[in-house]
Amino acid sequence: MKSENYIPITFILEKDEESGYYCSQIKEYPNVISQGKTQKEAIKNAIDAFMEFVEMYKEKSITKLKPSKNRIIKETNLFISA
Repeated sequence: MKSENYIPITFILEKDEESGYYCSQIKEYPNVISQGKTQKEAIKNAIDAFMEFVEMYKEKSITKLKPSKNRIIKETNLFISA
């Protein structure tokens, strides 16, 4: 049986009346902010920004984590769909 795991994500969308663009922020990760011409594009761009955030964090923290007798480091892929 296939196991599916989900991480609930809340997008906060705010339309700028002057430019007509939507600002998109991920509530659970407030440093992840993007924008787009439509709500859908703003969400897609926020997901892309989140993936860059994860990559940046991974690159910074990987040197600090070392395998040991009690620590196993396993890399995996996380599927995010919107």
